[in-house]
Amino acid sequence: MGLIVFTGLSIFAVYSDCDPRRSGKIKVPDAIVPYFVTQQLNDIPGFLGLFISCIFSAVLRLVLANK
Repeated sequence: MGLIVFTGLSIFAVYSDCDPRRSGKIKVPDAIVPYFVTQQLNDIPGFLGLFISCIFSAVLRLVLANK
């Protein structure tokens, strides 16, 4: 829960003066976390791959849990 709150506060702090949705950079509000990761955290080597693998892992868990 703390990680979710920290992520939300970080996104709010970075985009408090420029909303990516209003500027047309993203279309739906659900895209804000991937947009934040690709724009702000791309300097960390391997982080984008780790982020994508975590997304795939979560989706696979949801798919297998529903069977």
